[in-house]
Amino acid sequence: MSGMKHAHTSVIALVMAEISLVSLMCLMAGCNGTGNDGEEALQAITTHVVTASRQHAKIVISGKLEAWENTTLSFKIGGRIASIACDVGDSAEKDFDMAALDQAEIDARAVQARLGYEKAKRDFERVQELHDEKAATKEQLQDITTVLENARQQLNVAQYNLEHSHIRAPFNGFVTQRRHEPGEMVQAGDPVFAFISDSGEFKAKVGVAGRHVGKIATGDSAHIRLSALPRRSFAGTVSRVGSAADRMTGTFPVEIAVKGTTGVLRAGMVATVTIYVKEVHESFLIPPESLIEADEDRGYVFIYQPSDSTVHKREVLIGEVMGAEISIVGGLRAGDEIVEEGAQFLVSGDRVLARTSHQLPAATADMALSAALRSFGFLTVSQRIRLREPRSQALQPQPFLPSRDESRREVRAKHLVG
Repeated sequence: MSGMKHAHTSVIALVMAEISLVSLMCLMAGCNGTGNDGEEALQAITTHVVTASRQHAKIVISGKLEAWENTTLSFKIGGRIASIACDVGDSAEKDFDMAALDQAEIDARAVQARLGYEKAKRDFERVQELHDEKAATKEQLQDITTVLENARQQLNVAQYNLEHSHIRAPFNGFVTQRRHEPGEMVQAGDPVFAFISDSGEFKAKVGVAGRHVGKIATGDSAHIRLSALPRRSFAGTVSRVGSAADRMTGTFPVEIAVKGTTGVLRAGMVATVTIYVKEVHESFLIPPESLIEADEDRGYVFIYQPSDSTVHKREVLIGEVMGAEISIVGGLRAGDEIVEEGAQFLVSGDRVLARTSHQLPAATADMALSAALRSFGFLTVSQRIRLREPRSQALQPQPFLPSRDESRREVRAKHLVG
């Protein structure tokens, strides 16, 4: 009996020793709590030393595809629509008569203008003869000359109206919109058709913010991806950079000529355009966990000071998302040691317990406790299952899973800066 009691006491002593070891490892790992001296334990963080890289800047922006030649067709004068020969989707060759206004009133005005001109011409010839015979004054001749010129201009207007009472195709193409029907009244300039070229050439039209438009120049290369064709991409070149901002959006219009369309593109497709500008800048790639309080192109990181083990908050300028990392284009210097894990729980000036991201983490307290319990047969179901693994594998941290970790980082990066 005494032997069993002694054995039981030995087991308890060993378990207590193991638990003491676990507590010590928790303190070394930076677990929250207070030490024996009553001081608050330091927050454990992981740091990352940033390095600079020089690269061509790129601007990513959304827009839409448009046919290289596209226009809105309308009558240049007002009137009642007499006929429309084209509908949406119809093709039309250059100079094809697509629509016409009622000609009755237009023809009458043309006849009236022609008769007025002929009368003014006769009056002018008569006064001219009288002036030559000294029977009419110079002033009379000047007045009749003015009347004749006025009649001539009225005839020109009538002929112009007669000619432009029809809408004719400006080039070979297709009707993409039809906005009126026969019998409707229209004013001069009211859109009747939207018309695009059938050349198969397209351009991506985007609106660029003022802080970026100065970096873009005609001839810059571009890369276009379409939501309708996710497995394909197209090369392009900046063909035009607007000099004035759009009044509604405040952005500057930029057009990109799309190459290699091969008949698969359609006007109106949503495009994501990446423009590669010639400007070279210095940037730093950081993990998304390091960035806090991101707002558009601004955010904050914590800089670790090894000299006194403190962290300090610093504002940075966000560039773009590059895979599972974020490009920082301002606010950092080469050699800065930023907080990678634990930044969300820090306040500027905090003292911390730091380790760099390339150092392997020590075994967790849970793993150590499991080892202690396992040595005395206190096994849970999950621990029994883990016993089937080799001991070295059961006690080591789980291997890094690149695909899952990368996907999570990419989602977080896009959420922070998007």
